[in-house]
Amino acid sequence: QNLYPQTTDTYSVGTTTRQYLNGYFKNIYLDGNKISTSSTPTWGNITGILSNQTDLQNALNAKLSTTTASTTYVPYTGASANVLLGVNKLQTPVIFPASDSTTALQFNKADGTTNVLNIDTTNGRVGIGTTSPSANFEVSAASAPEIRISNNNTLYNNPSLSFYSVYPNGNERNWGIITSVTALGDFSLMESATNGSSPFAGNTRFYINNLGNVGIGTTNPGYSLDVAGSFRIAGVSDTYGIITRPANTNDGEFIFKTGGASDWLLGQRGLTNSDFHLYTYGTSADALTVLRASGNVGIGTTAPKAKLSVNGSLATKLREVSSATTTTITDSIIGVISTSSPITITLADATTLDSGQEITIKDEGGNASSSNITIATTASQKIDSASTFTIGTNYGSVTLYSNGSNYYVK
Repeated sequence: QNLYPQTTDTYSVGTTTRQYLNGYFKNIYLDGNKISTSSTPTWGNITGILSNQTDLQNALNAKLSTTTASTTYVPYTGASANVLLGVNKLQTPVIFPASDSTTALQFNKADGTTNVLNIDTTNGRVGIGTTSPSANFEVSAASAPEIRISNNNTLYNNPSLSFYSVYPNGNERNWGIITSVTALGDFSLMESATNGSSPFAGNTRFYINNLGNVGIGTTNPGYSLDVAGSFRIAGVSDTYGIITRPANTNDGEFIFKTGGASDWLLGQRGLTNSDFHLYTYGTSADALTVLRASGNVGIGTTAPKAKLSVNGSLATKLREVSSATTTTITDSIIGVISTSSPITITLADATTLDSGQEITIKDEGGNASSSNITIATTASQKIDSASTFTIGTNYGSVTLYSNGSNYYVK
């Protein structure tokens, strides 16, 4: 029996009491989707016995597969209405423009003009928020543009971003940024161990833990900046390394350790002043102190009254000679050992010495009464207005100081 529905009629097809041999339909819906809109049967007659709804479903599916199997493109140019791309309607996942341009493919907002995504097929660039990307991938926004990489679940995952090079050189490395790799909440910059390998299987070069401590060469920084290795501060002009204390009750120091044991401390200690200290953990005391207010230096004392105050013994340089010699600016004591003939000691140019610098000359051999020790000057310089000074008594000595021009007996 044939079924000829009217315009608005609704029929159940394939009941247990009546069967339809042929059906002619104007609009056919399959799972809610319209699959035929022709006034005449689009696919020809559906023939055969339709015993139930399953028979009709199978027959329609067979017609659908035979008419859509050759579809490869969606004709969007010149469409008279919106084109609906339903499930399984786009057979080949390739979309391309008729010709390359800087705005070849675009996705706009519902207003039809505000661009969201732009694909420049001329230069191979993608822009989000911009129709003129200047790089392979560019994100632009009027306020606070953001690119986010996030987990899609609550598991212990590691969002990451990697940078790979295909340059075939043994020194080339790949780099990656990854979070929560050593501990939750951390940040790592990692380098591949070899060319072509994954950076995340390589070495951590820069690390920030969830406390904000930064580690270079370590993934366990115990301080705001923790460097495992050497570092250098250099520049082409003025170069500074600055340690700022909140107040003079706080420390501003460098601590030198061997293993885990502290050896030396250099800097400003929280002693309510701004004096400079070199502290030794060996004696638990300041070895050297420089007062900020006066510049006085104390060795073994933290309260020097003179420019140099030494709390303890003091040794100066001793040079022993047995023949004629000329002193240097580093000499402090010249000891003349046993000699059988007179000897001359020539003083260094007074202009090369600090004003007030002293030198002592001593007859250590005890022979000066028979073998005089003559002290001479350079050029026209004087010793107490004389050109020379003589030590003529056994074990005699003299201490001279320079004013930067001449010498004087102390």
